[in-house]
Amino acid sequence: MRRILKISLLFFSLLILPAQPIMAHEDFDVVDNQDYIAICGDCHMAHQPQWMPARSWNYFLTNKGLNDHFGVKVDIKGKDLQAIYDYLKAADSSKSDNKIIKRMERSYNPNTIPIRITTNRHYEKMHRKIIDDEKRFVHDNPKVQYMGDCKACHEDALTGDFSERSAKIPGFQKSDWE
Repeated sequence: MRRILKISLLFFSLLILPAQPIMAHEDFDVVDNQDYIAICGDCHMAHQPQWMPARSWNYFLTNKGLNDHFGVKVDIKGKDLQAIYDYLKAADSSKSDNKIIKRMERSYNPNTIPIRITTNRHYEKMHRKIIDDEKRFVHDNPKVQYMGDCKACHEDALTGDFSERSAKIPGFQKSDWE
């Protein structure tokens, strides 16, 4: 009788518990700083601060990083610059408890300043099949600008949803890249 009760309880709990996605969007910060979204998000996705270490955000928001931001001079000054800097530094990768962010942080060389999320070993592992055929999925795809264009495939990226389950490469079926 006890065994039947235990099995019944287990079965019932499996029915009522929701399935957990591979990466629940609650695990990643929502990008909610309007200055950051307006100024940085005007040219590219305003990435979650937790994706990069403080030294990267410091580089991007000082003279060298602003004067050559991937070939573009960025003109941010005064209180706008300070507000963005404060926002990014307050939530950089060292402040995150997220296991994926911790793995990414460990895979950055501590003696360098990472400037591309897409060159991180953990990122490359998570995107291996896309990287293996990057020309087809990214460069020849008019709806994907570049590998770091997260929103192209992760439509809810700004809300922190990078789950594989919700990922869609524009113009392709999941079976093309799974």
